[in-house]
Amino acid sequence: MRTKDSPMTSAIPPSPPKRATTLSYAIDGSILTIRASGTQTRDEREPLFAAVRADARVPNAALLLLDVREVDVGMSAPAVLERLRVLFDLLGPKLGAVCAVIVTAGLADQARLFQAEAIGFGLRVRLFSEERSARQWLNANKTGYSDEYSVAPMA
Repeated sequence: MRTKDSPMTSAIPPSPPKRATTLSYAIDGSILTIRASGTQTRDEREPLFAAVRADARVPNAALLLLDVREVDVGMSAPAVLERLRVLFDLLGPKLGAVCAVIVTAGLADQARLFQAEAIGFGLRVRLFSEERSARQWLNANKTGYSDEYSVAPMA
């Protein structure tokens, strides 16, 4: 209880430490892997996409593996759609017709929205909880039209 002579103070709990933001890519044959953690702005994503476009090792129409398990931001439907547009605009011809997204259960709703919206861009997306199955599916669906290889996608 505060008395007339005691100062009023309130304890503000410290914010949780902000996780470092990282964004990287790697190319393994025809699979372009983009890994993201933390929260990236468009300004932080643009240099990565420019590097991918300029990298001669990245083939045109690469199979895309997005690993977003360590992303820590919830996005609204318009934000998900905007990220999809930016992905198409900035990757250009390097982006193929097939994309595997590795997500956690906490990001599944946003990932399903990404999956549904991607159809309108001509991108076939499947969701996974681990990388091995995602890579197997990508390799079995290189044209974007076959689903001959059955793996256990994320429910």
